[in-house]
Amino acid sequence: MTRLLRRTLGEHILVIEDNEMVRKSSVRSLQRYGYRVEQASSAPEALELLRSGTVEPDLILTDVIMPRMSGVEFADELARLGARYPILFMSGYPRETVVQQGILQQDRPYLQKPFKPAKLAERVREVLDSPSPPGTARA
Repeated sequence: MTRLLRRTLGEHILVIEDNEMVRKSSVRSLQRYGYRVEQASSAPEALELLRSGTVEPDLILTDVIMPRMSGVEFADELARLGARYPILFMSGYPRETVVQQGILQQDRPYLQKPFKPAKLAERVREVLDSPSPPGTARA
């Protein structure tokens, strides 16, 4: 954990999750690994935070399936607006299920829930360290 902490200080993560327990657990875990974390309970709330300029994340961690606007629709909206952020998608469904149902593209960074704090930190680090993450919202 110490090595990871040295590498993460100062990086800012936006967590978007409609399940309060999962959201709070993810936020606490990321904070323990040295990340600065903002949170939103929905994609529209996250869009408002980003539009207001009060949040400028280095990475967005979003649930795939949420009411009103999915994580994929959120990423598509960011791309439409010309915003570019690395995005890590998470879901309780296996990757194969969300890909086969056409919900998420195979090459998008993905983390299946439930996950241990160390696995979350590892996947976040991998996406942040990618030169051009496939999950990046593109214009």
